[in-house]
Amino acid sequence: MKRNNCLFYIFLSLAISLMTVGCEKGYYGEELTKTDNTEETEGTEDSDDDDSQGGDEGEGSEGTGDNGGSQGSVDDVDEGDVLTVEQFMTQTLTGQTWVVGYVVGACSKTINNADFEPPFEYPQAILLADHPGETNKEKVITIGLPSGYKVRKELNLVDHPENYGKRVAIYGEQTTYLKVIGIKKPEGWKVY
Repeated sequence: MKRNNCLFYIFLSLAISLMTVGCEKGYYGEELTKTDNTEETEGTEDSDDDDSQGGDEGEGSEGTGDNGGSQGSVDDVDEGDVLTVEQFMTQTLTGQTWVVGYVVGACSKTINNADFEPPFEYPQAILLADHPGETNKEKVITIGLPSGYKVRKELNLVDHPENYGKRVAIYGEQTTYLKVIGIKKPEGWKVY
């Protein structure tokens, strides 16, 4: 009888654990897909000293929303839900949110490698600020652009110097990236 009670409690504990464990994406997030079979690992030139960049990244583009019909559209978001770079930097946020700013540079490994003038050398991340032409490292956030993902192919300044100075909205979760506040894994974006 004791053995049956023990098995019952083990089974019950396992069932409760499985029911309570879950992963929920944000409402405005994009489905995570990679554009090629490239795998990233820690220690590559794309790695941040604090975290690796491996993992899934989101898709999105200028066509997100109106042309793409996805949930990740800035057009679908109430203006009160879109944060400025300053708001994004000064608030402690949980979950995913939209942040809008101007692409003012590129970066790799740490904010000390920030590059604010073309030609750009780093496709790993872009820097956003509230004002075009900003060069103060304390007024920018970093947006990760992992290798092999659509977000890098569309937003990096090495391949697309025309994105420099453009206004973009990025959807993702606030984290420390390249030693400053940023979004390591954007799940949606829109270039204006």
